[in-house]
Amino acid sequence: MVWTRLKYFNKNENWGNPDEMNGLLLITLDEIRDRCNNPIVVHCAYKQTGHSEKSKHYTGDAVDFHVCNMSLRDTYNIIIEVLENFQIVDKTGLGIYLDWNSQGFHLDLRPQRGRWGRIEGEYVGIDLVLSQI
Repeated sequence: MVWTRLKYFNKNENWGNPDEMNGLLLITLDEIRDRCNNPIVVHCAYKQTGHSEKSKHYTGDAVDFHVCNMSLRDTYNIIIEVLENFQIVDKTGLGIYLDWNSQGFHLDLRPQRGRWGRIEGEYVGIDLVLSQI
C-alpha cells in the first residue's frame, strides 16, 4: 500500500476513508509537503457527501488542505512545480479558497486541467485569486 511509502502522512489524517484515496494523489501531496518544508493540515479527502454532484472527493481523487506558516502564493508556486515535475499539471484541478477559515487549496486528479478560486462564496477565475494573494 502507498501509505507505507509516504514520509509525512499516515492513515490517521482527516482523509475520511484512507483506503479509498488515490495513491498518486497521496504521493503528490507528500511531495508538496516535502517541498514546502511546513506541515500540511488536511481538511477533507475521501467523503461521500457535502460536495458538488461529481466531486472527486467521492472517488478518493481530491484533497482539501492548507500549509502552515507559508503564504498562499509561495504554496501555489510549489504546488505547480510539483505537478509539472510529476507531469500531471494538465491532469489536475486546483482551487484556491480565500473564504475558508484557514485559507487553502483543493487539489484533485482529473482528465483535464482545471483552475479556479473562491472568494466570499463565489467561484472566480484563478487569475483574480492570484492577483489577491
